[in-house]
Amino acid sequence: MSAQVVATVTTPEDLAYLRTNPGIAVEIDWLEFRLDDLREHLDEAEAVAAEFRGKLLITARHPSEGGKGDLPRETRFALLRRFLPFAGWMDVELRTVPDAGEVIAEAQAAGVRVVGSFHDFEAMPADAILGRSIAAAMEQGLDAAKLAVRMERVSDIFVLAAMVETSPIPVSAMGMGPVGKLSRLVLARAGSILNYGFLQTPNAPGQWPARELKRLIGEIGG
Repeated sequence: MSAQVVATVTTPEDLAYLRTNPGIAVEIDWLEFRLDDLREHLDEAEAVAAEFRGKLLITARHPSEGGKGDLPRETRFALLRRFLPFAGWMDVELRTVPDAGEVIAEAQAAGVRVVGSFHDFEAMPADAILGRSIAAAMEQGLDAAKLAVRMERVSDIFVLAAMVETSPIPVSAMGMGPVGKLSRLVLARAGSILNYGFLQTPNAPGQWPARELKRLIGEIGG
């Protein structure tokens, strides 16, 4: 799979923007509906999702990995199930995967690919931790692994790039922090399959606007 761009959708303003700019579906590969962020606007989100059926990447993030609202597991799974009919990808944290067998099976049976994600907003983890995350996604039968970590040094980018290039399964990889923007270009070129930008407002340090990220990846041959 070539490097693809995901635009994060986190606010009612994002939903309104999508309603008035349906052409974004041509410009951006995927729209990530952060259902924990959109939890108070679900009817509107569902109406917009129906207009972009098959273009959604859905997630309801665990509170320990940046999720909003301190939502319990059952609520997060219910949100995922509600939006599965509109999705092409579903993101479930690797820490949640052991409890999410049923919703993962439902997603994969419906043709929705599942990415198992690992986030560290504070530091660049040891190589062994990142390697175990990829191995865990593969062992659980997921379609891809996602690694999102804080980076302070340019050398961190190349450590992660080597993992992307040699992984036995597809990997979505990105840095946050001081070298976050640079990392997203290098990692896309290394083979990161899902590369995150923002639609209107960043929700993580180091993000590009999604349209600009799409253009830049095209220029460097991602």
